[in-house]
Amino acid sequence: MRKKLIEAAIAVALEETVRNYAVFLLPYAWLLILLGLSLEIVNSIPIRKRSARLLGSLGVTSRMASYLIVAIVGASVSCFYWWGIQKVLGKTGRWMQG
Repeated sequence: MRKKLIEAAIAVALEETVRNYAVFLLPYAWLLILLGLSLEIVNSIPIRKRSARLLGSLGVTSRMASYLIVAIVGASVSCFYWWGIQKVLGKTGRWMQG
């Protein structure tokens, strides 16, 4: 729990620093924060157990296909995050004025 609070404080400090001093980097900062949170979810113990069990049941060909599927899903999530960030920050208009 303490680690999560520290990470949240760092994320807020990063966002505030970027907002005050390098506004043009704000979308990238939010993208990094969201991708970091996504990695925390993916690296959680229940998800890792399920993925290890699923990967163990696949053959060599299916295992290689699963890497491609994971890459496509990861790229899609990143694009969705970027689109959402652009929509939210575009409505506020603050980051483009810097």
